[in-house]
Amino acid sequence: MIKLEKIRDLDVEADSPRPVHLSAASGLVCHEAAMYVITDDDLHLGVFPVRSSGPGGLIGLFDGVLPQSHDERKEQKPDLEALTLIPPQ
Repeated sequence: MIKLEKIRDLDVEADSPRPVHLSAASGLVCHEAAMYVITDDDLHLGVFPVRSSGPGGLIGLFDGVLPQSHDERKEQKPDLEALTLIPPQ
């Protein structure tokens, strides 16, 4: 049996009209002192410090702004389902 343990909330610092948290996390990669989270309903990659519970940051992956309305957002969002770390060669 896999035991789940909540590590932190996925709150982010945001200065635009977007949700202040990531939801529907589809992929997680832990690398060095950060956790990288991809969602299937956002245009950004979330970056969260491992040793802090403060808000994470965002790295833009796609141009544009998604609407706040759930139905409109669902129609326009990318649908990312995985995240993979590829080490430099």
